[in-house]
Amino acid sequence: MIGRNCHFLQSQDRTQQARFYIREAIDAGESCVVKIRNYTKEQKLFHNELYLSPVKNDLNEVTHFIGIQNDISERVRAEQELEQQYKETEEKVTDRTNMLPESEEYLSSIVETIRESLIVMDKNYKVLSAN
Repeated sequence: MIGRNCHFLQSQDRTQQARFYIREAIDAGESCVVKIRNYTKEQKLFHNELYLSPVKNDLNEVTHFIGIQNDISERVRAEQELEQQYKETEEKVTDRTNMLPESEEYLSSIVETIRESLIVMDKNYKVLSAN
């Protein structure tokens, strides 16, 4: 890596918004923290959290930047799994909510057609319905 531009880590994935944030921070001489997709030399994707900070001289001029990268691939994978589970749960809730009126109608038809007396009460013995 020594002597190379770090852009090679993004391979062909050059349109990431993080790259624009990095460029803005460098141009302004400021620090930034971004999540960025990088690739190994075998082109295997991994996710990094990059902390980029300027190094300034006595005249407060930027002379260098220091970047610290942390591999957050497992965290990103866990976040994606959690998001998928959330979506699946939302779909189940929607499906069951849509099924509720049908179930209520079915139970109501049973109660109305049963020949024996049927009284539905709550836990305090308050009558909720009777046929």
